Amino acid sequence: MIKNILYKYLEHKAIIESEKEKKVEYQLHWSPSYYCRCLRQTYFKKIGESITNPLPIHTLLKFEMGNGIHYQLKELYKRVAIFYNEYKQFGVNFEYIEGGDSREEIEWDNIKWIYIPDDLIKVKDKEFIIENKTKYGQGIEIVKKFGVEKDYEIQELLYMTFKKIKAGEIFFVATDSAYCEDFAYTDKILIDKYRKYIGARNKKIKEIINDVKLFYDTGEKKLPDKEGQINLKKYNNEIRYEFTRGEKYKSYPCTWSSGTNKCMWFDVCWKKDIDYFLNSNYNFYIDGKYYWK
Repeated sequence: MIKNILYKYLEHKAIIESEKEKKVEYQLHWSPSYYCRCLRQTYFKKIGESITNPLPIHTLLKFEMGNGIHYQLKELYKRVAIFYNEYKQFGVNFEYIEGGDSREEIEWDNIKWIYIPDDLIKVKDKEFIIENKTKYGQGIEIVKKFGVEKDYEIQELLYMTFKKIKAGEIFFVATDSAYCEDFAYTDKILIDKYRKYIGARNKKIKEIINDVKLFYDTGEKKLPDKEGQINLKKYNNEIRYEFTRGEKYKSYPCTWSSGTNKCMWFDVCWKKDIDYFLNSNYNFYIDGKYYWK
């Protein structure tokens, strides 16, 4: 019973949120949370393109549980601040200033932004933006080995920029074990690292916003270039998305966020390419190129 109720809630909630996001005044904003996401994917979302690949309900439940952990961390930070304000003998100077309880708006680089930073704290009179992220299993060990994802770092930088705060941390928590690690940043480190990327990206974002406005004004669609790539194998006139051709290939870098689910507009985005591939004599489509064998 409770499973069915939860699944219905998540399904209906997704419908309502999708309807809310169709408001034009919202769609002409941008957000740090999807800054690095495929621009075509974001364009489809902003113009209200019909979803062809809905996220599975269990994925929506996973997102909901992640939101729950964010809320629990916020409440924990508040309790820590209350504790050390009362027990000053421990010498820990920790203050909780605010958290992402509502959307904030700002105009920066001629783009209107909507954003919800996670938590703003103060330690020894120095303010920090804390961005909380959840990982599962060995996810945090992978981050420690290969570094924090670019989209997370840029999201943190944008929050620091908008709030005019010079320091921040990205705090990872494992959902299955509560193992955690934090990664500290200054705005200068991230600005030096991503200055060129942000300059070029903002230029593209402005173009997309203009194209979204064009759609609402005239109904004309101007699709951005794809930013993802898929790999396909044809076998008995069916598509295989995982295969071996000298090496192993997987086909879903076109995903929703950083998950393993297909982008919600995967079919409409790749329809022409896949139809051509199916009707051709080629057997492989790898990194944008066709192969017989």
